[in-house]
Amino acid sequence: MNQIPAPLPLAVRPDGSPATAAAMFGGAALDVADPGTPYRAPRDAAEAMLCRLFAELTGAGRVGIDDGFFTLGGDSIGATRLVRRAREAGLGFAVRDVFAQPCVAGLASIGTRMAPAPSPDAWPTPVQPAPMDPGLRARLVEAAPHAEDILPLTPLQQGLAFESLTRIQAGREDPYHLQIRIDLVGPLDTARLRGAWLQLIGRHAALRLAVVLAALEQGLALLLPPQLDWRDHGEREGGLPALL
Repeated sequence: MNQIPAPLPLAVRPDGSPATAAAMFGGAALDVADPGTPYRAPRDAAEAMLCRLFAELTGAGRVGIDDGFFTLGGDSIGATRLVRRAREAGLGFAVRDVFAQPCVAGLASIGTRMAPAPSPDAWPTPVQPAPMDPGLRARLVEAAPHAEDILPLTPLQQGLAFESLTRIQAGREDPYHLQIRIDLVGPLDTARLRGAWLQLIGRHAALRLAVVLAALEQGLALLLPPQLDWRDHGEREGGLPALL
C-alpha cells in the first residue's frame, strides 16, 4: 500500500500558504485582499473592536477597516460567531448584515450601539425573550395550526437558515439539504423501522423545528409534533428513484 509521507494542506492560497480552517469552507475560500488597497486603521472603538474580531475569527493578521470578513476566510458559521461576540461587546447587527456589509467600516456604520452584555454571573434572573408581535403569532398559528410551540433559533441556526434561503433564491444548490440512500439486505420490518424513527424525532426537538419565512426575520421557528412523511415504494413501481 502506498502511503503519503506527510500530511498535505487541504487548500492552498495563491501565495502558496495553506488556507485557514475557516477559509477552506467559506464561499470565497481562496479570495485574497487586493495588495494595492492601502491599509486604513480603525477610526473609533467600534471599528477597532470589529478589526480585532475579524482577526480572531479568521486567523488573519493585521485587519483594516476596508477588509471583508469573507475575503479574509470567514464563513457563515463564523458570521454567527461574529454577531454574538459583537453583541457581547456592545455592537448589534444581524447575520444578514454581515453578508450585505462584510467590511469592517460597513458593519460599524450600520451596527446599533448597545450596552455590553453582562457576564452570566451578573444576571439576577434568567433572560426572558422579547414579547412576540400578536400579528406574527397569528400568522404562524395559521400556517401551522398543529405546531406544539414557537421557539427562538440560535444564532447558528439563523445563519444556516439565512444562507440556505439566499442560495435557493439565487438558484444555487442548498448545501444543508441532504438526502441519504441506504440499501438494506434481507428482510425488513418497516413498522418497527418507522416506530424507531418516530421515537427519535419525538425525543429530539431539534429534529422537528420548521423555519417559516415570516418568522426568520424574528429568529423564530415552529416546533412540529412527531410525524413522518413515510411512504412505501416498490422498486418495480419506479417510485423510489423519482423521489431522490
